Amino acid sequence: MKTEETIKLIKYVTGSVAAVLLAAALQLQFAYAAGIITLLTIQDTKKETVRITAKRMIIFVIMTIYIELEDKTDYTGSCFDELDAMLVNLKKEALRYMNNHLITEDDYYYEYMQMSLQNKITWKPCCRS
Repeated sequence: MKTEETIKLIKYVTGSVAAVLLAAALQLQFAYAAGIITLLTIQDTKKETVRITAKRMIIFVIMTIYIELEDKTDYTGSCFDELDAMLVNLKKEALRYMNNHLITEDDYYYEYMQMSLQNKITWKPCCRS
């Protein structure tokens, strides 16, 4: 591995680990997402990294304001009914998929389904306020 590639790899690892640790220290529910966002943000030059970071922060602020100002008086929560049905079917499919593996215990599909369910639980109250 070239020295330049090694340095880039060290930056990726350091940045992602620092982001996850900071998010965990702040007791964020999905701390590992911070590490993934860090990986997606780091670019080849400092200028590009700062530019993308600034864009993401601006978009975050705009969307946070938009969500807070959005009129939710006619919101019924019916959009979650279809999602509930989909998650029930997904759970059945995940369990069936797990049971088809006799030798290995690959439960990533089930874990993904659990993560989707947790996302729904997290966002449902936000949509009603």
